[in-house]
Amino acid sequence: QASTHSSPFQPRWRDSGVHAMVVVMPGRRSRSWPILTGLLLAVALQSSVPLVGFLSPTALGSRLCTRSIGQRRSPSRSGAAPCRTSRSALADRDLKVFGKYKGTVTEIVPEGAFVDIGADMQGFLPILQISDRRVRDVRDFLKEGQEVQVWINRGYREGAEPQLTMRASKVPVPVNWSAFEGIPPEQWLSGQVAAVLDYGAFVKVTAPDGKSKANGIVHISQLSAREFVKDVFAVVEAGEMVKVRILNVDAENDRMSLSMLPIEGQSSNMEEEN
Repeated sequence: QASTHSSPFQPRWRDSGVHAMVVVMPGRRSRSWPILTGLLLAVALQSSVPLVGFLSPTALGSRLCTRSIGQRRSPSRSGAAPCRTSRSALADRDLKVFGKYKGTVTEIVPEGAFVDIGADMQGFLPILQISDRRVRDVRDFLKEGQEVQVWINRGYREGAEPQLTMRASKVPVPVNWSAFEGIPPEQWLSGQVAAVLDYGAFVKVTAPDGKSKANGIVHISQLSAREFVKDVFAVVEAGEMVKVRILNVDAENDRMSLSMLPIEGQSSNMEEEN
């Protein structure tokens, strides 16, 4: 049976024209959750306003797409759902890592800028990816409405907010893998050690056409046939010219496996002879 006594909440709710109430609550781990829940239920029971339900800030962010919730910060930092653009000429599946796109700066924040590249979601351009020069203030380099040329940075996953870069110097040049595919494993190629790591060495290899170049990895087990290699740095060093063979080319993932070992039947000095 409904209570007949008057409530101080009834006139206020009725006069305001409120017909329903949805409350944004803190996370369930918050100590104030039980207190606020009980208080709001009491208010709803004593008033004529039905309590539709509760929403957490994260849930609210997934339902509303405003500058203050969905765009003020990069969603990867704030936890809010990234905003979708009003136009979407490109689907998420069409975006490629290191793909080049033309976009428009829609908003500038201290951490960088949001750029509409015509995809389902706007991309975020971090301040460190705006220029090879040091950027102290984003507005010294960009302004809202400005058209820019950007690339999607590494680590992009379909459905996620694209992380962008304007630093062309950091974008890898596409490799012509067809120049390396089909080369027989017994053919030796010239290369230069680009980097030395604990597990092997990266070597920049020149294709037989003399024009195409690509980096490949020589695993520690493929460095020397004369001895068991424990320390890669004791066998090769950055900048050194070496002879390598191609073991495998994975064009889809931009990977190439190399070897400095002679194939079975070849002498250990075959590298030098080629």
